[in-house]
Amino acid sequence: MYLCAIIQEAKVAEALFSPESWCTHHSKEVTAKRQLEVEITVLKNQVTEMTAQIHTVVEKGRAETGGLLIRLHRFTSDNSVNKLENQTLKTTLSAAEENTDTVPV
Repeated sequence: MYLCAIIQEAKVAEALFSPESWCTHHSKEVTAKRQLEVEITVLKNQVTEMTAQIHTVVEKGRAETGGLLIRLHRFTSDNSVNKLENQTLKTTLSAAEENTDTVPV
C-alpha cells in the first residue's frame, strides 16, 4: 500500500509538472518566435535600403555613361573636323608647292 501511494504521488507530481513544463516551453518558443520576427523585419529593412542604394548607384552610372557618350561624340566630331581641315591644308600646301615649282625664279 505504501509503495502504491508513492507511485500515485509520483504520477500526480508528474501530471502537475507536465503542464508547467509545457507552459514554460511554450513561453520560450513564443519568445524565440518574436525574436525571429524582429530579425526578419530588420533584414527586410536592410534589403529595402540596399535595393534603394543599388538603384541610386545604377542611376548615377547611367547619368555618367550618358555624359561620357556625349563627350565621346563631341571628340569624334572634333576629330572628323580636324581631319578634314588637315586634308584641306595638305591640299592647299601641295597646290602652293606646285605653284612655286612652276614659277620661274
